[in-house]
Amino acid sequence: MNFLKKLFNVLFFIVISIYRPFYHLGYRFYLACLCFTLYCRFPRLTLLDSLYIIEEAFRFFLLPIRLIIGLFLPKHPYRPVYGTISFAGINQLATVLPIDHYRVCDIGSGKGKLLFFLSIVYKCNCIGIESYRPYTFIHRCFSFLLGLSRRVRLIHDTITHRPLPHADVYFILGLGFEPETLAYVQDQLKLLVKTRIVISVGVLFPSLADYHKDTLSIPCSWGYCDTYIYHCIDSTDKA
Repeated sequence: MNFLKKLFNVLFFIVISIYRPFYHLGYRFYLACLCFTLYCRFPRLTLLDSLYIIEEAFRFFLLPIRLIIGLFLPKHPYRPVYGTISFAGINQLATVLPIDHYRVCDIGSGKGKLLFFLSIVYKCNCIGIESYRPYTFIHRCFSFLLGLSRRVRLIHDTITHRPLPHADVYFILGLGFEPETLAYVQDQLKLLVKTRIVISVGVLFPSLADYHKDTLSIPCSWGYCDTYIYHCIDSTDKA
């Protein structure tokens, strides 16, 4: 009986892993349609999204190897939801604030999608913090290819190892972090929100409950997600 359960789990894992890329491909096409006018206005944005598609296609072709390796790796007790905010979602946030020429810090910046978009479309100066080496490699390659190395700075380090850099807006996709890391970040942001703007995707910050909060539902790579903007009422003028 145990053997049948393990066999079922393996087969289910394989089927879901194969089906998922096709689902994401269709959803990604939908997200691209939402940004059609932006692609027309900003050619580098089109190039950026093309680079992400090429990178994702490369990972898809390596899927059999990753499946085999995954069967032998130990399972981590904490399995966060991983994903990225879409260009349409970023543009929705930037329109509401707005944040032209602001200094933006992305806590856990991944492959740099948020930072690259804001630097191209809204001329923001951006700082990313990321500890996962493959993502920092992709980030630096794309930054070089797009000519954004001066406008977008990447810090390769663990978030809990240093204080947050100075910025006007702090962005965090909260679903991708363990509770201990989120608690640390929340304590850091509590000291800054009086004069800064804090944007959290998918996770409420109880310690910031005393401050003004706007809620938006924006498209992300896994679907629409509630996003919370914390600030003092006057801080949205300019942090």
